[in-house]
Amino acid sequence: MTFKGMETRKLLLIASLALLALLVLDRLVVSPLLAGWRERQERIAELRIQLAQADNLLGQESRWLRWREEAAERLLPVNQADAENQLLGLVDGWAREAGLKVTSLRPLWKETPAKRLLLELQISGSGNMASLTRFLHAIETGHTAIAVEQLDLSAQDQDGRELGLNMRVSGLCRDSAVRTGAGR
Repeated sequence: MTFKGMETRKLLLIASLALLALLVLDRLVVSPLLAGWRERQERIAELRIQLAQADNLLGQESRWLRWREEAAERLLPVNQADAENQLLGLVDGWAREAGLKVTSLRPLWKETPAKRLLLELQISGSGNMASLTRFLHAIETGHTAIAVEQLDLSAQDQDGRELGLNMRVSGLCRDSAVRTGAGR
């Protein structure tokens, strides 16, 4: 072999070893580093989206607090006697304004599955279509949060001019978590 042939072999061997070293360096160092950078960039992008959403929620905080306060004002009082008096007074006032003849009002306290107290009121009465309509409208549009749970209408006379009303309404109290002892 000639001197030139040996040098070429050495150069090829050195070049092969250098390329092998670069391949190992790429597989063990560069590729994992690039993959880590990509993952971090994706995580940073996700965090930026979450931060923008959090900033948006913080901007709406005052609106949500105002809504919560307004909703709390619509609830019945904490004290059961006060809650009954308020609901009975509202129903009586709406019935008088509408011209509805109320024959029975029966309050009943119930505990919901979520451990909250619910005041239900069974209302029986009679009137013409206009008075029933005004009464129901007053309940639905009143400031107090009252839900109509059941409503039955029936004809009281041959012509259907006098209608009977049986309904059940319910209202949640401000602090309606079930209380024990003196509060009940």
